[in-house]
Amino acid sequence: MRLPGKSIDQYVLYTPSTYNTDLEKRWPVLIFLHGKGERGDDIRLVKQMGIPWRLRDISNFPFVVIAPQCKLNVNTRDVASLNALWPDIIRLYRIDTNRVYLTGLSMGGNGTGCGAWIVRINLQRSRPCVDGVIRRRPAG
Repeated sequence: MRLPGKSIDQYVLYTPSTYNTDLEKRWPVLIFLHGKGERGDDIRLVKQMGIPWRLRDISNFPFVVIAPQCKLNVNTRDVASLNALWPDIIRLYRIDTNRVYLTGLSMGGNGTGCGAWIVRINLQRSRPCVDGVIRRRPAG
């Protein structure tokens, strides 16, 4: 990353099989935010859950997928780091900035609600898998 934030310095990238043949095409982008268990510096962890995991069985998903990995010491999504990632995404990849989708799992589902980032990238749709809130049933 050109301008890494303090909590993100790597990500999983998926491009469709025809990404390199149609060089004029702008692709929709799906940004996947992982759960708490996938934090750290082993990017393989991000590939074991959610959208990155499912892509192993899909031959031609029609989106560019970006799945950033938080460092281990991060307990929630750092909006500044996500904002630092976005300019690199649109600089490095042929992205249709009118078709940006965000989803997440567990901690990442909670991260989809980071309003400052959603406003920053003019987000079309945000769909958390789990909103990060756990409610306990009353005792008795």
